[in-house]
Amino acid sequence: MPFEIVSKESGLIHADALIQYAGPFDQQDRKIEQSAGLTQRLKQADAPLLIFVREQSDPCNQGETLAQSYKQALMEAAEENCASVVIPFPELELSSEAQAVILRRLIGTINEFLMNHEMSVTLAVDRRQTWELSASLLTSIQSYIDERYISDLSIFPTGRVFAKMKNFIAPLEEQEEETVQDGWELNETILSDMEPETNEQDFQRIGETIKSRSLSQLLAQREASFSQALLRLIDEKGKTDPQVYKGANIDRRLFSKIRTEKDYRPSKTTALALAIALELNLDEIKDLIGRAGYALTHASKLDIIVEYFVVQEIYDITQINEVLFALDQPLLGGRSF
Repeated sequence: MPFEIVSKESGLIHADALIQYAGPFDQQDRKIEQSAGLTQRLKQADAPLLIFVREQSDPCNQGETLAQSYKQALMEAAEENCASVVIPFPELELSSEAQAVILRRLIGTINEFLMNHEMSVTLAVDRRQTWELSASLLTSIQSYIDERYISDLSIFPTGRVFAKMKNFIAPLEEQEEETVQDGWELNETILSDMEPETNEQDFQRIGETIKSRSLSQLLAQREASFSQALLRLIDEKGKTDPQVYKGANIDRRLFSKIRTEKDYRPSKTTALALAIALELNLDEIKDLIGRAGYALTHASKLDIIVEYFVVQEIYDITQINEVLFALDQPLLGGRSF
């Protein structure tokens, strides 16, 4: 773990191994390859292990044998102690529907492999291919987004937004929260609860309340940290650590860091990934990510998409990430911190 889907246009990705499609066998290839197996390996100094994947039969067989060839290539990378692998999805002379079927088989094969191996696998695809893969969901999700997305927050007076979260006042950020790691986010429930105007007496009363508390008193009132809440939820849900970090699509080392460092603050995408792995409902998710300083907001398409899947009780992080990728949103888990 983890498994990531990236666009081929994103450029070169460094990894220990590259699994490259080399096309179908011809008759001469078959004679040569009979003693060499399904793949060829080439190891060069200061270069990734290069593993070639060849087809045994026509790819129109729904990609089953091709997926098995990729699985064997992944096994060879594991035998070479590769910690990271890149797989560019091949350009096949097939219909978009057929390519979508093959892509789904390949993704399933990668996920199956990663359940038993500690490795980072990156699948580089054409965005159009993933769009076809998720077409059955995209219409309903796009409608869900259109009904809820707040595209313009400028209608709200700045400086008058009170955040009733964790006893602090959150400034309104103009950027979406996934690009601002150190800022607080705007929760849409805040907008429905806030008063249209706040007079000077209100500010004075709040200030006097804060002054009357010592720093030690304020610190003593802190709620459980993200890490503490996460560990409690893991026990309550009856899950094991591997089930959680694999289900969240995050690296074991990152999970260990979150577990051992009580005040560790993960990225929002990591926090959401862990919430998905635990199959939390919306209220539980808001509470958990709130302990890391985040909120679910309808000013973020990422948040709305996650909300859609949670409401539908779909906790397959690969399926969620396919849709996020198709809609050009940050993915959950992966190499985020």
